[in-house]
Amino acid sequence: MSQSKDNFSQNLLASTSGPQSAAEKIPILARGAVSDRAKQTLSLVHLHTHTLSIRSNALTAWAQVEKFVEEECVPADVLYHSQLGEGEKRWSTYPPVIDELKAKAKKLGLWNLFLPRNHFKEGAGFSNLEYGLMAEYMGKCRVASEAMNCAAPDTGNMEVLAKYGNDAQKKQWLVPLLNGEIRSAFLMTEPDVASSDATNITLTMKRDGNDYVLNGSVRERFLHGIHVTDKCCRNGGVAAQATLDAKST
Repeated sequence: MSQSKDNFSQNLLASTSGPQSAAEKIPILARGAVSDRAKQTLSLVHLHTHTLSIRSNALTAWAQVEKFVEEECVPADVLYHSQLGEGEKRWSTYPPVIDELKAKAKKLGLWNLFLPRNHFKEGAGFSNLEYGLMAEYMGKCRVASEAMNCAAPDTGNMEVLAKYGNDAQKKQWLVPLLNGEIRSAFLMTEPDVASSDATNITLTMKRDGNDYVLNGSVRERFLHGIHVTDKCCRNGGVAAQATLDAKST
């Protein structure tokens, strides 16, 4: 039996009448593929965040992130893309709107939200769960995570430096990254293999005294984090096969 377009649309989406839990917002056609446990978890996050150890200051920050993304970042997306430049200028142009947004985010305290409080003293003091709720809003537009200094690959590189770096390395690289003064990169894309699957990586790393020797190549134009000018890119991580001797393991 045929049905009108309006009726069909209503069947695609959950009803929007009255307050809804997160589970109730799952499209009807997708509900059969979502387990009851997942639905319960979604509802807990949406309606009972206090039962998942979401503290009041995190809820306040969550609301601030949503407001900042909606009112500042989403409207700035169009300007960001217009400031990027085209052709060869695309690789030598830094959108000034990013620095404007960073200054606003810092002033609001929406900065380095990603470093979990149980593991790092350098972050904003939130748990991974609390940050995850904020990251959901950041994902709504291109500029939001970078504006709050929560963009990859900087986040992963900062975590590595914070956990494993010595004092000199932290002073040289971590502090300016945390301050948003520089950016970093991640080198993984190789010319001859599909290195998005890390088991295919052919670049090797071997310890030589106090140094490591890297042998291989990566594609310059696909260095993650160097897609905008990189007056500001000062360090980077690389994916490689490590060869370690018994003494270094």
